[in-house]
Amino acid sequence: MIFQYPQVDKTTQALKDLIKINSDRIGGYQTALVQSGSLDATTRDVFETIVADAMQYRQQLSQKVKQLDSDVRTNPNILGKIYLAWNDLKVTFASDTRKAIIANCLYNEEIALHAYRAALNNDSGITGEALQLLSEHEAGLKKNYELLKCYREVRPIINSSMMYLV
Repeated sequence: MIFQYPQVDKTTQALKDLIKINSDRIGGYQTALVQSGSLDATTRDVFETIVADAMQYRQQLSQKVKQLDSDVRTNPNILGKIYLAWNDLKVTFASDTRKAIIANCLYNEEIALHAYRAALNNDSGITGEALQLLSEHEAGLKKNYELLKCYREVRPIINSSMMYLV
C-alpha cells in the first residue's frame, strides 16, 4: 500500500523546501557581500536587491504554510544549515574574483529555478493559490538570473590613450 499525502501536505512540504532554498540564497549572497572586496558598487546593489527579494519570497512562503497548516514549523532544518555551511566554505576557498562570485551565484540561482519549476510541475500537487505565488516568484528569479548573466561577462575597458600603434 502506498501512503498518499493529502493535497495540503504536498503543498506544505513543497513550500517548506522553497523556504529553505530562499534562506540558502539569502545566506549565500550575504556571505558574498561581506567576504568579497572585489565587488563593485553596482554588483553589490544587485546582490542586495536579490537578498531583499529572497527575504520577501521566504516571508510569503512562510505565511502560506501557516495558512495551510498552523501547526507546522518553518525554520530551516539541519540539512539547510549544512548546505549553508558548505556554501560559506565554497565562498571562503573560492577565488575572490568577481567572475568566480558571479559564477557561484548563477549556479545557486539555477538550483532555485529548478526547484521552483519542479514545484510548478503539474504532478507536484500544489494547490491553486500557492501555484500563483510560486509563478510570481519564478518570474522574479528568472529576471535576477538574466541580470546576473549580464554581470558574468568580464568586459575589458580599453583606454585609448594607453594604446600604441607599432
